[in-house]
Amino acid sequence: MPGKRRSRVLGAFAALLALSLPSTLLSTCASIPVRQAAHASKPLSKEQARLVASARSLLGLPPNAKLIVKDRAFTLDCIGTVSAIFYSQDIDLTKDFAKYPGDGVNRLYSTLRDGGVLHHDSYPRVGDVVIWDNSWDANADGKRGDDPRTHAGIVLAVDGDGTIHYIHESVYQGVIIEVMNLLHPDEASDGSGKRLNSGMAVPSRAGGPKPERWLSGQLFDAFGDALRMKDRLR
Repeated sequence: MPGKRRSRVLGAFAALLALSLPSTLLSTCASIPVRQAAHASKPLSKEQARLVASARSLLGLPPNAKLIVKDRAFTLDCIGTVSAIFYSQDIDLTKDFAKYPGDGVNRLYSTLRDGGVLHHDSYPRVGDVVIWDNSWDANADGKRGDDPRTHAGIVLAVDGDGTIHYIHESVYQGVIIEVMNLLHPDEASDGSGKRLNSGMAVPSRAGGPKPERWLSGQLFDAFGDALRMKDRLR
């Protein structure tokens, strides 16, 4: 990453440190009613716009970069990236993590579930957290279909055709923007070549074959409207 760009990013968030949140809280990375959403084309609120700007300022940072946001240290893994973005807006997604078992993604899911903000809209809100299943063999049993809630990101934009642009930490590329389309979850691209679903599942070994279900739309679990919990998570 160019030095000037890195300086701008870190200037927005303070300085890089070799510190991180406790691994028990931030380690990587229910039936919910479906609601049709007409909000995809609405202008962003100031709150959403600030969250998107904060998220974009992290683009290009490498996997597991160390970062200070305000008064807290973050490691930019899966949950660390999502948490850092929200914390820049004074929303502490990890506030209730100690109440729940499991790794960071499961604790985030439980926080959103108990806050009553999980949903399955095809057109989510900008700023929604995204939860995926089976992105890697988290329980190390050699199977690729029994690992719920293994990855998380944040919705940045939604196209009229349902293509969702989300930011997340890629284990290979660091903080990047990729896409998902829940109207066409099994399609990597449409007839025009537009990308609809990015690869999500990590091969069982470096250079190994892709799992049978590997696209972001295929592994989607739920969205969580964390902005609706902002007062509870201050």
